Amino acid sequence: MEMVPPNLEIQKKLETDGVDNLGIPLGPWRIDAFKWFSSATDANMTILLAKTNKDGAASAFYAPLHRQVKGSNGNIELNSFQVQHLKNKPGINPVPTAELELKGMRAYLIEKKCEGVKETSTLLNITRLQNAIAAVSYWGRGLAISRAYAKVRAVKNTLLMNMPAHAALLGLSEGQESGPTPAARDNIVPQIQQQAQA
Repeated sequence: MEMVPPNLEIQKKLETDGVDNLGIPLGPWRIDAFKWFSSATDANMTILLAKTNKDGAASAFYAPLHRQVKGSNGNIELNSFQVQHLKNKPGINPVPTAELELKGMRAYLIEKKCEGVKETSTLLNITRLQNAIAAVSYWGRGLAISRAYAKVRAVKNTLLMNMPAHAALLGLSEGQESGPTPAARDNIVPQIQQQAQA
């Protein structure tokens, strides 16, 4: 039995046998390691860095986290890993972070060997752009809901949209959402300051 030092991952090319939880064949690489950090451990798949030999640079791999039990009628099991320890930090419930022990996790090599950092950098940049677009989109949706609510909600027989302080605050938020401009900065902020002093 080969000893695997912490954070050193060794893969062995295998013939494909077995399928993941969706019925897709498992990858031809087997990954053995102890991972000190794993984010979103309850996801359906993972992208991980691992060495294809002891001296080479890390390569990127795709692996499903679940697979069908061989010889069963669709029963599902983990793809050869065990959660050793859940990290105790803020945000652990929505995005579990854990230490994992991989014992023969089946995976696919992404692109070329020893270019894992380059491949994962691309994925991280795509994720960052997606998150930024989603954040701005939700902000815009929230503003649309606020505008619609201001047209129907009345306080002391006055619609919110007709109250200068509310309209100014909503305008400031819209200006920030679409990008700060000199007009927004010069016109809306003084209106809010005047309303606050009145």
